[in-house]
Amino acid sequence: MKSIQENQFTPTVSKSPCQAQQPASPIDQIQCCYINSTPRFQIVRVVNIANIFLERAVMPYTKLVFEAAHNDHLEIHTGTPVSSILSDKIPCQHLAYQGESHR
Repeated sequence: MKSIQENQFTPTVSKSPCQAQQPASPIDQIQCCYINSTPRFQIVRVVNIANIFLERAVMPYTKLVFEAAHNDHLEIHTGTPVSSILSDKIPCQHLAYQGESHR
């Protein structure tokens, strides 16, 4: 019976230009709100985020609150589970949200 040798594997990781950027500091982040006002499920993605990935399914007539950098964009993909199309791209600064005031 032959013995099996374990090979040492050292992965090499290359950074993309997006990963080379520093993540936005909490001061640069803004709170955003998006409301799916359609009767369909939507997939939303925040693009231009350094080192962070945000993708969420948003149910019909629900609200999504998230944080993003001032220069990021929200992509809205609408369609069926099998196929979807990019239906809108909104600058996150247009979705700025102060939250509900507590009285």
